[in-house]
Amino acid sequence: MKLYVLSEPDYRDSPYCIQTLQSLGDAARQKRIQLVEVDRVTLPDEPGDGLILIPAGFRWLEGVLDDCGALGIMPVVLNCHTPARLDRAFCYVNSDVREAMDYLAAGWAAQGITRPALYAANANSISDAVKIEQFLAAARRHGSFTAGEADIYYNHGSLQDCAAAFLAELDRYDCVICANKFAAIHLWKALPEAARSIPLISYGSSLRIEQDLPGLCSISMSYEDFGRAAISICELRRRDPAVQAVGITVRCRIKTGQGDFVYIPQPSPDGRAPAPQASRDRFYRDADVHTMVLVENMINACDSVDLSILTHLLADLSYAEIAQRCYLSHSALKYRVQKMRAACECRTREEFVDLLRRYHAWA
Repeated sequence: MKLYVLSEPDYRDSPYCIQTLQSLGDAARQKRIQLVEVDRVTLPDEPGDGLILIPAGFRWLEGVLDDCGALGIMPVVLNCHTPARLDRAFCYVNSDVREAMDYLAAGWAAQGITRPALYAANANSISDAVKIEQFLAAARRHGSFTAGEADIYYNHGSLQDCAAAFLAELDRYDCVICANKFAAIHLWKALPEAARSIPLISYGSSLRIEQDLPGLCSISMSYEDFGRAAISICELRRRDPAVQAVGITVRCRIKTGQGDFVYIPQPSPDGRAPAPQASRDRFYRDADVHTMVLVENMINACDSVDLSILTHLLADLSYAEIAQRCYLSHSALKYRVQKMRAACECRTREEFVDLLRRYHAWA
C-alpha cells in the first residue's frame, strides 16, 4: 500500500504542516506503509493506494477536491471541520473544537468570566472557520457569557492591524481566545503592562518559542492521533472499497497554567535544521510572524547537539569553548551554527543570538 500526501503549497513550511507530516510519517512507518509527498493530484499506482490532503484555506481545498472528483479519487482531508460546506466527496479527520470550547465555557463560569473575545480569526482559514462557529454557538449553548460577531477580531493578513483594533476596545473584555499561538505571542507583546493579567487562551500548535507566557492556556491537536486516524481511514477503505465517506474527530489536548498537559514537539527524524526558506503563509503579512515561524521550525529540527550549542551560544561562550564542550571540531561546530543561523535568515552570530533571546526560544 502506498499513500500520497498533498499539502497546500503556501502553507507547507508552517509548523502545523511540518508536524502533521511527521506524525503521518511515524504512523506510516509503524504500519510499513510507503508515504510519498506529491505536488498535484494524480491517479494512484494501485487501486488501494490512498491520498491525504493537508489544506489551510477553502479555495485551495475546493480546487483540489474538484481534481480528485474528476479522477474518481476519495481523499482523506486533515483538519477539515466543516465538511458540509464543501459539496464534494471526501473522508476527513478533525479536532473536537466544540468540546474544547465547552471546556472553556465551564471554566469561565467558575471564574466569573462573562465577556471573552475571539482574536485573529481568519474567515478564509478552514480551522479558524470552526473556531468562529463554535465561539458563537457556545454562547447560545451555555448562556454564562455573551459573544457576538462584534466580539470577533478578524485577521485580514496583518496582526498589527488586528491588535490595534482589539486594543482600542480592550476594556470590554475579561478573556481573550487567540486563533493560534503566533497570534497569542504577538498580542501579549502588544498588551499594556497593566493588562497582561487578562486570561489568554491559544488554539493551535504547541510551540517551543515563548513557552513562558504567564497564565497562557493552550488548546492543541494531537498530531500523533491525527496521523494514526488518517492511516486507519486509508486502511479501512483499502480493505473495503464499498466504504464511502468516513469522518473521525480527535480530542484536543489542553494545557493550562497549572500544567495539566505538557506537549513538546520532537525533532525531525534526520535531526537537521531546515534549509533557509521564506515563509509564504498567506494568512499573515507580518514580518514578526515570519520570523517566529523560522525560529520555531529551526528549533524543532534541532538534534540534542544543536540544542546544546544553542544553550552555549546564549551563554556567550566562544566557538573554541563550545566545540570542546560539545566534542566537535571547530569546522563541524561552525557548520552547524551556520545552518541554524541561515534557517533563521540571520547574517551574524550576534543577530542569531539576539533573535533567540527575543522569543525566549531556548533556555
